[in-house]
Amino acid sequence: MLRFLSIVSLLAISACRSDPCVTCNTNVEARDISGVWTVSHAFSESGGGVTVLVEKHLVLELTQQDSIVVGRTGGTIERCTTSSSGDVCSTNVLYSGVVLGRVHTDASVVLSWMEDLTHVELEGKAGASGMTGLAQGAPWNARRATPVTVAEARSGTGDTVLVSGVVTVDQGAFDPGNVVYVQDKTAGIEVVGLGTGPMLVKGDSVLLRGVIGADGAGERAILPIAAAPSSWPPEIVWEGTGTVPAPRVVTAADMRTRQYEGSIISLPSGYLHVLVRQAGPDYGMWFGDVNDADFQVFVHESVAASVPFDSWTVGWTYNLTGIQGFGVSLVSSSQPLLQIRGPDDRVPS
Repeated sequence: MLRFLSIVSLLAISACRSDPCVTCNTNVEARDISGVWTVSHAFSESGGGVTVLVEKHLVLELTQQDSIVVGRTGGTIERCTTSSSGDVCSTNVLYSGVVLGRVHTDASVVLSWMEDLTHVELEGKAGASGMTGLAQGAPWNARRATPVTVAEARSGTGDTVLVSGVVTVDQGAFDPGNVVYVQDKTAGIEVVGLGTGPMLVKGDSVLLRGVIGADGAGERAILPIAAAPSSWPPEIVWEGTGTVPAPRVVTAADMRTRQYEGSIISLPSGYLHVLVRQAGPDYGMWFGDVNDADFQVFVHESVAASVPFDSWTVGWTYNLTGIQGFGVSLVSSSQPLLQIRGPDDRVPS
């Protein structure tokens, strides 16, 4: 990501200095707007008896060299159309828009990127409290945001948090489908309520913003951002490809503490003694660990296609890897679970 932005920045500066039609001044220091920003922008468009209200909630990750700004943006764009036949709303997800811009010595700012096939340009001023301006005839504003570690995010409730990490399971692998897990050097966490758009895959490096809370089973999670009268999915900026963290070797007793919930874990030499098919394609199992303590393993419906029920043998031992979650599998109440991501997460031992 940084290498990409550096190349784009150098090309932009070179073009600036070589184009006689562009006035450049890289000797006078411009206000530094490097860092992470959250952007809010709402405006309406009317015509032909139809009014469209557009509301944008974006995250900008910017790098600045001299007066040239490059970066990426991601977030949610909601369009609600009002006509005589009623209201219709749609949501588009932007994951990896490339941002180009400039900051002038008077602190005026121009930022632009593409949303699908539409060129978007914001003009405004950078001040001590943020950036403000006008676009599409309506005001926009941006405020600095400070990322926290996943471990710090997990400790809150109801707070809007910004974290950076690596996706550890493909979007769509775990029920209900709009879920991934993200992990950094401190911890992992579930992210739920993702919008429709480009699918995240294991190994994606992302910056994301959402509300810290719990899913329906009580597992700590980053949730959609709610604002009356609606809500929008967690805002995600795709940063490139990262390194998936190595699994942490744990025991069943460690799982019960829930200290590694949301993270990749491994349990070696697990003894399979109960295999139970659920009502659908998903299924669950009871294993005994190296200390003969029981733990549950769950295989989601999408994963069951590549790790079928009849591919396991009761009485065998397996080296198991997956993501620790919390939910209902073989018993009626939520319990710690090891969630298998695919065939590579189980190896007969």
